[in-house]
Amino acid sequence: MGIKRKIEENGVDAEKKTKLEEEFPIETFIKNLKDPESSFLALSEFNEYVRQLPSPEKLDDLIENLLQGLNSNLDNVVGLISEEKRKASENITLYRFLTTLLEHFSLKNHANLAEVILKKFISIPTSIHTIYFMLSNHSTASHLKITLRFLLSIVQQNEYHARSIFSLIDFKRPCWKPLFKRRDIRDTEDVRYWVVKFFLSPLVYQHIDTIRNLIKEHDIFHEVFYGLANDSRSTVEFILDEIRTNIIMVPGVTKTDKIHLFDDRNLKSLIRLYNWTGQQRQKDLVKTKKKKNQPEEALELEEMEVEDSTDRDEVRRIIHTFMMIVLNSKNYGINFFDPNFGTITTTKSSNSIIFKVIVILANHYHSDEYAANLIVTSLTTCPDLLQSFFKLISHEYISGRSKNLTRTLEFLCEVLQQQKSLDTWLALFQTMTDPIKLTDILINLTLPIDIMSKFDQVILKNSDALIQSVAMKFLSSVLERVKEALNIITDVPLACGKVNALEIYQQAILRYIPKPDHFCDSLNLLKTVDSTSDINQPISQYINLLKLYSSPCFMSMSAMNINLDILLTNSIMNLLTFFKEILTKNETNENLIENYFQCIENILSYRESIDDATWARQNKELECTPLRMLLKLGKQFRNFSDISEQLSSIVSKLSSMVNQHRQELEIWFYTWLKLGSDEKIEQFLSNTIERIILNPYPLLEKTIKDSGYSLMIYSALDAIQHAKQEISNEIDEYLCHVIFQVYIGQVNHPSEKIHEHLRRIYLKDRSDMKIQQLLNSMTTSDKQNVMLTSEISQIEKYILSNIDLEKGPDNMQMNLAIKLNIFKLFSLQKSDSSKLISEMIQCLNITLLLNDSRRPFELLFDTAIEHIQSYASPENNTSTVSCVCQLINGLNTTQR
Repeated sequence: MGIKRKIEENGVDAEKKTKLEEEFPIETFIKNLKDPESSFLALSEFNEYVRQLPSPEKLDDLIENLLQGLNSNLDNVVGLISEEKRKASENITLYRFLTTLLEHFSLKNHANLAEVILKKFISIPTSIHTIYFMLSNHSTASHLKITLRFLLSIVQQNEYHARSIFSLIDFKRPCWKPLFKRRDIRDTEDVRYWVVKFFLSPLVYQHIDTIRNLIKEHDIFHEVFYGLANDSRSTVEFILDEIRTNIIMVPGVTKTDKIHLFDDRNLKSLIRLYNWTGQQRQKDLVKTKKKKNQPEEALELEEMEVEDSTDRDEVRRIIHTFMMIVLNSKNYGINFFDPNFGTITTTKSSNSIIFKVIVILANHYHSDEYAANLIVTSLTTCPDLLQSFFKLISHEYISGRSKNLTRTLEFLCEVLQQQKSLDTWLALFQTMTDPIKLTDILINLTLPIDIMSKFDQVILKNSDALIQSVAMKFLSSVLERVKEALNIITDVPLACGKVNALEIYQQAILRYIPKPDHFCDSLNLLKTVDSTSDINQPISQYINLLKLYSSPCFMSMSAMNINLDILLTNSIMNLLTFFKEILTKNETNENLIENYFQCIENILSYRESIDDATWARQNKELECTPLRMLLKLGKQFRNFSDISEQLSSIVSKLSSMVNQHRQELEIWFYTWLKLGSDEKIEQFLSNTIERIILNPYPLLEKTIKDSGYSLMIYSALDAIQHAKQEISNEIDEYLCHVIFQVYIGQVNHPSEKIHEHLRRIYLKDRSDMKIQQLLNSMTTSDKQNVMLTSEISQIEKYILSNIDLEKGPDNMQMNLAIKLNIFKLFSLQKSDSSKLISEMIQCLNITLLLNDSRRPFELLFDTAIEHIQSYASPENNTSTVSCVCQLINGLNTTQR
């Protein structure tokens, strides 16, 4: 039988309780402690006194005084632990007292005293069974928390005691699992909080065996994770932080260990936190139970909506950070690198678990940014899951009845754009000896097969303009990846046969990538976009798409069978109607126009010339010729040199008659732009080119071949000859500037006979025009020619002026300056030759110092020498050599 006590703890009279203001009677306490009949009464009084202490410091003083009174001899305390058949209330009293001592010992480093207590407690076989009994369903929440706190105080002593107590505990006992469901909204540290805290407590020592043993307690961890959705924000934060710090981030814990912890069930429970709504609340049954005078402890609890949205946002942020580490961290996550990138079906791995998370979140990517971000990041970390993901999306969300097709395509774009560059695995690709294996991997990484198989039927035939716009963006993302793969196959040294690899990959492209002519209807649909919306974005996407299709890696594929005429007529030409609208709204976008010009250049670069009269004919939608619209777009740029080069590259392809005069076309365009992009000149320039494209044959003469002048000049003069009205001074000046620049840039100058022929045939009735006088002056022997001096002055004023102070003169200006100075030096025989040579040296030095690939020094220098040699007569060789030497000696020696 148990010892008969004088008074149980619950029967202590309130009047006899120790008052806080009185000093605790240590000697009386020790005396009563030694008496088996009064020992638990003494402990009860001590516990009550401790409960009312105002500060931890007071408690520390009390314990130290007690130890001093006991002479640090805990035999009497140990005797109470050894006593059998204690009542439940006596166990609680003892546990509270021991907890107070042990917590003090751990703080004050009294390890020897703690050792005495714990050695005795652990040595008694019934100790753990008593614990199980105290943790059973019959115990109140208060008693449960006291018992759990006592266990926790044992763990907190040191790693040895933590491992000792956990080695004795059987978590499969039925008493444990119900504790993880014991909640109380009124108590921030309820039973669930304390049992979770105790269960996770030994992790703080980060002992690998202890961690692995805990991970094996699958059922307990299921309870921990499953209950998170109904925990408070502070509890969620505490649990996830403990697991992250003391399991995930511990170096010795392997990925396999973590996979055992984060199984399907636990990950599903964690994902529920993305929809966390707060702790639990009391049911409406509260009122009924109060009417029946039932105690509040009997009230049932259920989920409540969180009142503070800040808490909800914070919990979502916490779980998202946690999941990003678990799924995506290279060093701490559960992901494995698959060198086969999903091309070979292997045994079940952690990445399949990650995919199950993606499947669960896939229903929320369109409405939850955290879910979308986790999916995208996980697919970036595990590219072997890409095809499985595309298959999932294709089956669930790609159909004619899909309500969120636009959002789905936008999300797929994000998935592709966030994928790592293929160069990341370049070293691995280079070691592969099997071309089939390499291409299978590249196909898996670049082609969303299940999506593309529905692209033509479901997406391209959809009548929604917005869907078409996003579809082009998606396809552009796919083509960027394909372009990467083609570059690897063609440009990188590989161990496998390149020819075989390229052939296999090209076949995949032909099978899954729609040809560009399929998008002609998409472009027409874009015309139906609301005029108030931003048209620049869909147009930009369409241009980027065409730009990719017209890039060398696609155009060089004969199997692609890309029809240039369709690209030009149905796409490039139709795009001009959009630009007309953009120009009307004064919403010009230089980058957009530049991409458009680049796209045209790409397409035209595969033919010497296309002789396409469509560009020179009036277009009803444009209300002008397409060529004229190109000029209107070109004058939106501020960089005249670059846009002149682009325009000449494009226009030179529109007719074989001007194909060989690309550099001269640059002069025509550049001079027009430098003169202020005058409308009259623009019309004249456009007409001049259109005449050549539509019907150049009336202009063809034997003299053209021998003259050194291009068909452009003959066409311009012919337009003047047949003009029904007076030619404006602006056009007259413009033509003078162009022809003079062409003249001084030629190695072999046109003869006086050629100029006489031009004046007689084309300008016979235009004697009052400046161009008539200029052609006459260019072949005169008068070295003080007033007309030429005036023309040079005009060119210096309009063409060589307005230099960008930051970038310096552009290519055209530097080239022209050198040619002009050489002309003045030799043809006009200017006496101040040192100044002219100094100016040429300055131009060359600028090119040297800028070191710009678009301003090749060698070409400019060679041009200068070539012109010097051509202008100098045989008897003037001495001055020629002198000029060349002065140029070379004047260059910056540090750069030379």
